[in-house]
Amino acid sequence: MGSVEPFTQKLLRFEEYGTEPLASPEDYNVTASDVMSFPPLRDHQSGPDWDLLDLFLDQDVFPYPTEEANTTDVNPWKMDIENFLGRDLYSPPAEGRPPGPLWAHQRYDEFYPKVFI
Repeated sequence: MGSVEPFTQKLLRFEEYGTEPLASPEDYNVTASDVMSFPPLRDHQSGPDWDLLDLFLDQDVFPYPTEEANTTDVNPWKMDIENFLGRDLYSPPAEGRPPGPLWAHQRYDEFYPKVFI
């Protein structure tokens, strides 16, 4: 046990902010120009500025959740990831799900999103 080092980096924890109602797809009218982008990271070992993160989290969700993975929008950290890796990325997805119906939300039409955190 003598070789174990103490934690040297702050552990970021998920905070439960409570749920917010999400408009139905027909009533949803938030556009890209209505929302600010995810705040940039201060460096590759730190999170974003906390005040900017709070402003970002206070917004309506955008883009609207879809049945299949969002393969239209590009990962907002594309440039940062490319700079870190030292190479180009080809169409990195905006979310973690693989594309296509195999990975789609099951029974989306019956249980589409009504709230978000």
